[in-house]
Amino acid sequence: MAIFPEILLQRSVYVVQIKVFCEEIPPPDWKEKKHSKNGIFLDIWRIPLSLSKQSFETINGFLSDEERAQAHRFAQKPDRNRYILGRGFLRKLLQVYLNEDNGSLRFGKNRYNKPFLLRRDEFHFNSSHGGDWVVIALSGNEVGIDIERIDPRFTFEELLPTFFSESEIAYIRQSPRPIESFYTIWTRKEALLKGIGLGMTDHLNEYTFLSGSQEMLLPSLSPNREWQVRSFSMDPKYRLSLAFPQRNLQLRFFHWDCLFPDNG
Repeated sequence: MAIFPEILLQRSVYVVQIKVFCEEIPPPDWKEKKHSKNGIFLDIWRIPLSLSKQSFETINGFLSDEERAQAHRFAQKPDRNRYILGRGFLRKLLQVYLNEDNGSLRFGKNRYNKPFLLRRDEFHFNSSHGGDWVVIALSGNEVGIDIERIDPRFTFEELLPTFFSESEIAYIRQSPRPIESFYTIWTRKEALLKGIGLGMTDHLNEYTFLSGSQEMLLPSLSPNREWQVRSFSMDPKYRLSLAFPQRNLQLRFFHWDCLFPDNG
């Protein structure tokens, strides 16, 4: 049995050796209808910004007063709408999965601002937004998710030395579709860091997220030392990656309207 080095970084945060397996999977069809009810699951939901006014207001109605105030602090309407849909739809999902009243749901944040549900250590969630979509992952295990809209005009080359390892840079430059390869690796990094409880951190160019198995030293708040990362195209314009600690989790993909249809 390997002995993982644990180096104290700051209060209760350690640098630990983590095994990561990255893999590309086929695009899902987002046609699941019944959400999971046991602890060994990973459900991913997507919700578009292009809802009817009626549906948007319904979701907005799930927010707390504090969350509505936070929404109005966003200067740009698209950012405000993403926040409303992300937090409002999350509240609706938690009511359905946990059979709790909306008013009883309470959120906290760790020192890196990762949100979590108070009094529910056995239930985890993570969310991300990009372009016209908000995505939310729910699981009985820790989970991280990241979605990015592919911008073909984005000049990513200048970011490579700072955020990507030498082998990742070589892979991107040799790829027949370099921009897609860039976003694949970027979302993998973001999803894993969110899954283990961190935000984007320094020294990202020391970590490699190519397909296959890697080992790396990372500061972590998570007890899990082995992680799976799955990547796919949500459509030709979006790349999405998920990070989770168990191999036997069943990934299930839901479009928002199976929960309450958009009739507008």
